Amino acid sequence: MPWVGASRRNGGPKSAVSPSPFSTPASQPLAGARVFVELVRPVEKRPPLAVAMEAADIGRFAGRIELPERGNWDLDIVVERGGERYALTRRMFLK
Repeated sequence: MPWVGASRRNGGPKSAVSPSPFSTPASQPLAGARVFVELVRPVEKRPPLAVAMEAADIGRFAGRIELPERGNWDLDIVVERGGERYALTRRMFLK
C-alpha cells in the first residue's frame, strides 16, 4: 500500500501540523482515511504529545498544538483506511 504523504509545520511555538495531502499512487486524494499524529522529543524521555487531526478536505488533514520547547521533534504520522495502515516519521526543527 504505497500511499503518499508529506508533512508541513507553520508558525512558531504554536504550531500548525499539516501532514497532507495523502494520496494513492495514482495521485488520487485518499478519501475516508483517519490520521493520528504524535510529536516526540528525540533527546528527552517524555510522553509523546498527541495532535488532534481533523479532515480539512479529501486527503487533507490539519491540527494545532503548542510545543513546550524549541529544537528537534519527531512527527509520527499514522494513516488508516479500509483496514490498512501506513506509518511515517519526519524530523522537524522548531526555531
